Amino acid sequence: MKFLAKGVFIKIKGEFLPKNSQLIKIYATTAEGARRIIFLVDLRDGKMFFLFYRSKNDKIGENITIKNKEFKSVLHKYLKILKEDILSENCCLFEVKD
Repeated sequence: MKFLAKGVFIKIKGEFLPKNSQLIKIYATTAEGARRIIFLVDLRDGKMFFLFYRSKNDKIGENITIKNKEFKSVLHKYLKILKEDILSENCCLFEVKD
């Protein structure tokens, strides 16, 4: 899957990320207001792992940076859950093809 859209997503810093991975933040708009979606991307094969979806107006969504203590705490929590799910094969793979 490849994306080309200026300003739709940005790379963000994280802590305790798996080797060869990157966080991306995607900006979304809904009828209920602005949202932020966070994915972990495996840079080796391009697989994307959904981590969380937040309102821009909550304590995490308003400042999705590693400097935000609430974001940092939730990031660590969801990275742990993702790792446990992958190891226990408690996840689904969705492929998007042309």
